[in-house]
Amino acid sequence: MRDTILETARLLVLNGGIHALSMRAIAREIGYSPAALYEYFPAKEDLCCALYFEGAGGLASRMRAALESLAPDDGAETRLLALGNAYRVYALEQPDLYLLAFGNSSADFSPDNEAMDKGNEAFDLLVAAARSGVDGGTFINLPAEAIALSCWASVHGFVMLEISGLIAHKLGSPSDSDTRVDDLFAASMWVLGAGFMRR
Repeated sequence: MRDTILETARLLVLNGGIHALSMRAIAREIGYSPAALYEYFPAKEDLCCALYFEGAGGLASRMRAALESLAPDDGAETRLLALGNAYRVYALEQPDLYLLAFGNSSADFSPDNEAMDKGNEAFDLLVAAARSGVDGGTFINLPAEAIALSCWASVHGFVMLEISGLIAHKLGSPSDSDTRVDDLFAASMWVLGAGFMRR
């Protein structure tokens, strides 16, 4: 039943945004009384925290899959680019869950320390890719955490601007705007990577 509640909550968020999420709405969708749901989630905050885990876990799963799709001899820069692309695709496909996890889009929810720790799984993948680049001599000798944080901040900033519509607004709305945004993202990632590549 807990998985059914979470899946229903996720669909409500995907279809109606975070403000569509309520215990009453979930109960109506699955045919239970709201009181029955409280056996699994004592408060809406507990439900939001579980969705945070799902959001962060989903992101890390996407990022791991992106790494697994690469050839064994692909370099660290390719690994970081794959991770950045996976992060962006996740955010664009599930913007409300992404904002719940990383943008605190719900005024009545703030992730606790346990939830924040769960979100570190995706960051750890970035750190590992950065460390392999430093250790292998591809990247300049910086702490892997600094490179990973720079990548995360850059991709996150781009994605937040993209989700808000600001990038598309600046480009106007031509028929090829999606392609132009993709090209901008690729160029941004190239500029970022050029900053820590060993010359």
